[in-house]
Amino acid sequence: MLDQTPPQLDLTVKEGRVELRVTDATSAVRRVEYSLNGGPWRGVEAGDGIHDSRVETGLIRLEKLGLVAGENVLSVRAFDAALNVAVRKVKVGR
Repeated sequence: MLDQTPPQLDLTVKEGRVELRVTDATSAVRRVEYSLNGGPWRGVEAGDGIHDSRVETGLIRLEKLGLVAGENVLSVRAFDAALNVAVRKVKVGR
């Protein structure tokens, strides 16, 4: 079966962090990354230590990102094993 469907990527902002959950019906999640204000993409560690299943969680701590005063845009992308990608953006402030 050919997988042409991107993963489902959900983001929740609360108490100084962004919690994420990635699910994919067909393939394992292989990589999750974030970019702050259009900067370089950086990896997000899997909640269980490795991106290898159809459901993965992760956490991005906002205090470690170097937010600028005012509004910041955090982009998150998730890839599955077939290289389908989901992208979500969330506004975060300092």
